[in-house]
Amino acid sequence: FSRFQLLIFQKYLVTIELTEEETFTGRVDFWGNPVVTKRNVNRFVHHFMIQDFDEIRMRSHDQENSYIHLNHFIGLSLDPHSSLILKFQNNRSSDCEAVYNKIEDLRTNVGADIVKGSDHK
Repeated sequence: FSRFQLLIFQKYLVTIELTEEETFTGRVDFWGNPVVTKRNVNRFVHHFMIQDFDEIRMRSHDQENSYIHLNHFIGLSLDPHSSLILKFQNNRSSDCEAVYNKIEDLRTNVGADIVKGSDHK
């Protein structure tokens, strides 16, 4: 598992990797070691269309963590490049349930048809 920031939009999930970038300043310190500055950088990793997920399920495999499996299948086999597993610590189980409910609601609303004369949110 890697640390990512998850952005949830109406039709897409976007994963951004949280990394630390080191930049050489061009100077050396007293002992001749290069002076390096560090800064946190967010890098785009992947995007997923919510309607492409065939299965969304929440599981607790162990006592310490809860997981949300967002799976996409090609035929009968799982496509690992289009699937995602979100891991939450059990003390954050309410966050896990909230994210699960949000993604499930978005998935049902993405496929909903717009009916003439109905209320739109």
